[in-house]
Amino acid sequence: MPLPSSRIPSFSLPSIDSPGETRKLPPTYNHPPFKRGGLTSDIITRVSNMNPLPKLHRSLIPDLSAQWKPPIFYYGWSIGDLLQRLLDYAEEHGLTRYYGTGTLLSATRDRSESAAKLRSDQSAESDSGEAQWSDIEDDDEDEDLEPEVDILSTAQSALWTMAGKAGIRLLHLQIYQRPFQLCGVLHAPHKIVISAYSNYELERAIPEEDIEKLRKYLGIQEAPAWYVSNTDSTWSVITPRW
Repeated sequence: MPLPSSRIPSFSLPSIDSPGETRKLPPTYNHPPFKRGGLTSDIITRVSNMNPLPKLHRSLIPDLSAQWKPPIFYYGWSIGDLLQRLLDYAEEHGLTRYYGTGTLLSATRDRSESAAKLRSDQSAESDSGEAQWSDIEDDDEDEDLEPEVDILSTAQSALWTMAGKAGIRLLHLQIYQRPFQLCGVLHAPHKIVISAYSNYELERAIPEEDIEKLRKYLGIQEAPAWYVSNTDSTWSVITPRW
């Protein structure tokens, strides 16, 4: 949760500017969304090609008692070429998730079982007088209904499992409280980051030593930095949901 207003002036983390720091935003970042103002398509394009902020400017620490709340910034790393590695790890360890079933299926299970389940469910709907596939204009009635992989959920499951292998305790936490979430950002080319925490979660920021454990385990070379959310990327009088 965000910091209480009384704690903001003295609050300190290695990832943010030191308490009492009065420096202005560097010229590269001295424009929206790092400061208040409209977010035009040209600005979004510019931000998408910018490096993330190395440290969080203190003006971007949310103060919920203030009228204007800053965008959400995520502290972590670009997904880079790790996405395929996470998907491969999930397949090897039975963590793959699929759309259409609402369940976690083993990657080694014959996927035709899921297709058969879907067909069985549809047959039951037909027998009960509910909507039938024949009511829908679809000429591919005999097409195999193989479930589609939910890429982000699969990658997220793999990431949390790998964090555990790196010696970081996560699984006892509620899902919404777990660090190392995969989050969408404005920054190209991948536009997905592994977020240790956001600027709205400084109160429960995971220790730097755990961040370093995961960095080493995944073989990430760059230092973590602050990326702009692609959904809550403007200053607003309404507190964003994080």
